[in-house]
Amino acid sequence: MIKKLTLLVSALVLMAVAYMYIAEPRYWSRYLNTFRSSGTGADSPVFDSRMEVFPSVRPYEIPTAVVPSIEPDALEAMVEYAQAFDSFALVVVHNGEIQLEWYREDYSRESLTRSESMHKSLQALLVGVAVEAALIGSIDDRIGDYIDELNADARGDTRIRDYLQMSTGLEPFGSGISPFGDALRWLYASDINAATLAIPQVAPPGATFDYHDANTQTLGILLNRVYDRPYADYLYDVIWNPVGAGLAEVWLDSDGGVAHHNCCLLARAIDWANVGQMMLQGGQFNGTRVVSEEWIAQQTRPNLTPHYGFQTWLASNEAANPRQDGGGYERSEGWLADDVFYFSGYGAQRVYVSRQKGLVIVRLGPAAGHFPKIAEEWDNTFLVNTAVRGLR
Repeated sequence: MIKKLTLLVSALVLMAVAYMYIAEPRYWSRYLNTFRSSGTGADSPVFDSRMEVFPSVRPYEIPTAVVPSIEPDALEAMVEYAQAFDSFALVVVHNGEIQLEWYREDYSRESLTRSESMHKSLQALLVGVAVEAALIGSIDDRIGDYIDELNADARGDTRIRDYLQMSTGLEPFGSGISPFGDALRWLYASDINAATLAIPQVAPPGATFDYHDANTQTLGILLNRVYDRPYADYLYDVIWNPVGAGLAEVWLDSDGGVAHHNCCLLARAIDWANVGQMMLQGGQFNGTRVVSEEWIAQQTRPNLTPHYGFQTWLASNEAANPRQDGGGYERSEGWLADDVFYFSGYGAQRVYVSRQKGLVIVRLGPAAGHFPKIAEEWDNTFLVNTAVRGLR
């Protein structure tokens, strides 16, 4: 009797699993493939639908320093640190010249890697250009003026600014990697925009910083409405072509679907260095104005927390980072350049910029071990502080 009951329960479980897979094959395929990523992660079958961002018609390579302006010992220490954390790439630029361009042996300048949430910072740049082009009246406009679906409730009155600074009061995602959890259900949805617009507001906007991926995806919906073109097209025109970047790929929610704006632009390390150099130069790159200097200043200015501007992280010695919970934001000492801002993604993907020191540092790869593992030991100040100490 017990044996028959066990067999019946097992059969019911298998039937339930089979039904769930048949009902949502793309979700379950993506979920299972999360744990099969290899190499740079860009080859993961999670990214089963993509859109190309074409290479610039005016490619630009940052020149390599003939005589490095950072001490060799410092550069060597930075490489050793990158290797210790299983990095894919490390690029160091000082005063507009490449001081170091290092890649793991199975990776090269032409390799694409998943940027994770570094992609968020590009959304802020796109909003800035849309404001300058009068496609958006003001970042203090109601989001409902641009996304009518949000006018069904109080979310429509939330400002665009609140989405930029992560203060919308949206219901937080549950943590963890359970296939039934909110975060992965949202991330792997076949209609990411519908899933985003379904998230309720549970707190007043504008009051509290709460890092939430859906804030960025909502900005993506806004951008698609005002630019009224495929995302890859206006990303190319507004940022990618002006900074002379190469081939990149955008992850889509489904075949022929919409882009993920919250994460996962697949791009080269050297192109992130170009973007960082544009930020360092106050919105200019190789003589071309990409975004206004005023917007760069707004994007990299503290808002509700000293650690965050508009979709961009800030170095602060004032207090512990609000996401200092094993996510790669811990530091062993204070920042030696107090003006550092950085694009940041899960696994310690980073583009660090210090205008004061003339530094751009790009680091790509998992924080430790096989992707997507991340180690709490990652020191967020090490690369910047080592470079600053090594400046000649």
